Amino acid sequence: MPKLILHIDEIACERQHDVIFVEFHNDVTCYQLDYRTNPSRTKIIDWLRDNRIPHWECSSIPTGFGCPRYRGEIYIDVAYDREDPLYLKIESFLENPDGTMRFDGAWLRGYTLESCVTWNKIMAAN
Repeated sequence: MPKLILHIDEIACERQHDVIFVEFHNDVTCYQLDYRTNPSRTKIIDWLRDNRIPHWECSSIPTGFGCPRYRGEIYIDVAYDREDPLYLKIESFLENPDGTMRFDGAWLRGYTLESCVTWNKIMAAN
């Protein structure tokens, strides 16, 4: 049976809050990196599990040029909220104090609920 992987904008609309997720890329070229061979992804997932932070696979926002293949993105079920201690714990694990990522090939990304709702309206109109 196929696995259903939601796009991050769908998750934001369902959850009704800003969202965060981790993408995996080659830090030098910025191109996609095979997530199955990325040790950073394994470390991040292990840490999320160890800290009992809900997370699951997601996909980036669709581009309108077809559905991109799954690239290992991980949705973290915590709203992007700089006042939330759990969000700050996640951010401090994933990022250095200067905002750079601690893990090679991993990028912490976020979208506002407003931008996701707008994107869904645009995609529905096309």
